[in-house]
Formats: sequence, C-alpha cells, structure tokens
Amino acid sequence: MSIKGQLIVGVTAIAILSLACSAATYFVVAHTLFHGVAAPPAGPFSGGVRFRLQPAAFAASPAWLVDAVMLLLVFTPFLFLGLFAYLFARRFSRGISQPIRALVQAVQKIQAHDLDFEIDDHGGHEIGVLLRAFEEMRLDLREALVRQWSLEDERRDMLAAISHDLRTPATIIHGHAELLLETPELSQSARRSAEAIERNSKRVVRLLEDFRRVMDVESPHFELSPVDVDLAAFMDEKLAEYEAMASAAELHLECCVEGGQAAAAPVALDVDRLSQVMDNLMANAVRHTPRGGRITWSVRIREHDLTVRVQDSGSGFPGPEIDKVFRRFFQGPAAQGAAEGHAGLGLFIVKELVERQGGRVAAENSADGHGAAVTFELPLAVAKPALGQSGDDRPQDPFARRDQG
Repeated sequence: MSIKGQLIVGVTAIAILSLACSAATYFVVAHTLFHGVAAPPAGPFSGGVRFRLQPAAFAASPAWLVDAVMLLLVFTPFLFLGLFAYLFARRFSRGISQPIRALVQAVQKIQAHDLDFEIDDHGGHEIGVLLRAFEEMRLDLREALVRQWSLEDERRDMLAAISHDLRTPATIIHGHAELLLETPELSQSARRSAEAIERNSKRVVRLLEDFRRVMDVESPHFELSPVDVDLAAFMDEKLAEYEAMASAAELHLECCVEGGQAAAAPVALDVDRLSQVMDNLMANAVRHTPRGGRITWSVRIREHDLTVRVQDSGSGFPGPEIDKVFRRFFQGPAAQGAAEGHAGLGLFIVKELVERQGGRVAAENSADGHGAAVTFELPLAVAKPALGQSGDDRPQDPFARRDQG
C-alpha cells in the first residue's frame, strides 16, 4: 500500500473512532507503520497504521505520570486485597488472643492449686466452647479437691485425737511398768512380764509420737519459729547428747564441726525443728549400726548455709529402693528386724522438716558398700547483719552458690 493509501485508511479510521468516543474524553493517535523503511516487509502488506485510544486528560501529561497512573490502576485491587487480609487477620487474632490468654492463666492458677476463679466463655465460637468445657472441668475438679481436703482434715483430726487419747494411757502403763521393775521383791516371772509391758508400752509411745510429728508437719497450719541461736554452742550441746547415745549402744562416734568465724555468728533458726531433724538421723544411724560400729557426724557452718551429714557403718540402704527411703512408712528388707517399734516415719519427717525450712536432703550408700549416709542443707539467715550490710545483700540461692564454688 502506498503512502497515500495509508493516509486514506488512517483518516477514515480516525473519523470512525472519533464518532465513537467523546472528543472531550478521548483522542485518537495514528502511527504509520513501516513508513520510512527502505525495504518494506515481504508479503501482501507493505505498510499499516496503528491507532492508540488514550484519555484526553493524558494528552498533556508526561509519559512517566501516565505510566504511574496505569500501574496504580493495575495494582490497586491487590493493595485493597492485602489491606483486607491484614485487617481480617488482626481482628481474628484479637478474637482468639484474649480467650487463649485466659485459658493459659487458668492453667497456671490450677498448677498453683488455686481453683477460686471463673472463666468467661468469650462468645459462641469454638474457642468459647473450649472455655466453657474447661470451666466445667474446673468446677468438677474444685468440688473433688474440696471433698478430698475435707476427708484429709477429718482423717488428720481423727488420728490426732486417737494419738492423744492413746498416748496418755500408754505413758501411764509405761511408767507403772518401770516402777514394777524397780521393786526388789518382784518374782522372776513377774519381772519378765513387767519388762515385756515396759518394752511394748515404750514402743507404743514412740509410734504415737511419730504419728503426732507427721500430722504436725503435714498440717496446713504448720509454722516455723526461728530464734537467734549460737550454732557453735548448740552443736556442742548436741554432741554431748549423741556421745551418750552412741556410748549406750556401744558405738564409736566421730565428730567434725567446721565453721570458724561463721559458726560464732548468731543466726535466726528454728532450733527445735533442727534438733528434731538431727535427732531422727542420729537415732536412725544408731538403730541400724551393729555393736562396735562407727557413726560419723559432720557439720559444716558457712555464712549463709548449714550442712549436716550423718554416716554409719551398718547395712546401708537397699540399692534399688534408695529413692524411696524418704517415703512415708518405708522400711527396707534389711531394716525390718532392726526397726522394731518404728513405723518408717523418721526419714519422712526429716525430709518434710528440711524442705519446710527451704533446705534439701539426700540419702546415699557409702562408696565402699558398708553403711549409709544422709546429708541435709539449710539456708541460714543472719540474725544481726554487720554494720553497713543488710540481709538483702545475701544471695538468694546459697546452695547454688556453694555448688558453683
């Protein structure tokens, strides 16, 4: 097609498009194809006209602005879609974060044995159904625990009453048996009967005393009564008691007290509970050590902690059951014969009293396989801090500090 033909076709097309479009809104731009090309392409066509329909508002606008507007028109739907997704996700997150937070807080309260709270269902969706089910479980659990606690209180009160009522006549019987044994005119048969009465009444009194101590440490009203005490002087008094106890059982007692200046500093401690712990350990060691055996009593007093270790040369703890020695009523096979008159509550009481005072206790067998050892540790609170030093300057975990040192 000649140039003249191209122009005719172009003008005709422009006229047609102009009729179809509002002159105030769009305009038509014609571009001649292959014009000025030295060798037109092969084929039936030797030229052509390209038309571009463009809004009239863009006629005087720069090309970059036109391109920017076109890109904006193309990507605007995606922008709105992303914004909608963000707002929907945020609203959905707010809808489930609050009930999930309430559920987590409820679990933490139950772990702390606190069941006096209430959970809102937060609507009727699936999370709300879960919260309602959890609330029903909490109510059932609270009812069951209240019933169990009530039964335990009744059991504790009943045992306390029975122990108190039995202790008085058992003590009277024991006292009269001792008086009978002091009678010189007593016949041999009557003396054997009096000895049996005295021995068994003493056993009953000891068992009742163990039950009383267990109920004491398990009571929800259990309290410590710390007083200012000189540990060095206190340990000297206990050493004299334990030497007499070991001598009566024909045992050799070895003692080692370390402390230096720390032992001379007064500390705030429940002396009665500490004495009870050490007495139980020493009595247990004496009971399970054969005549002529050895008991080692080691005490280490430091600025912020106390460590006591009692080791004997007896049969030791049963290896497979050493983790059970602090359980209530536990008695190993080797201890059955030696534990006459004892219910297996001594080490249980030791563990409870030590842990109530913020300490820890451990049991082990000797490395040579002869004897057992029990070690307990207690944190110490300085009764009168030195000038310029407050109690808050002490480390919060003395055991951790000692382990690291």
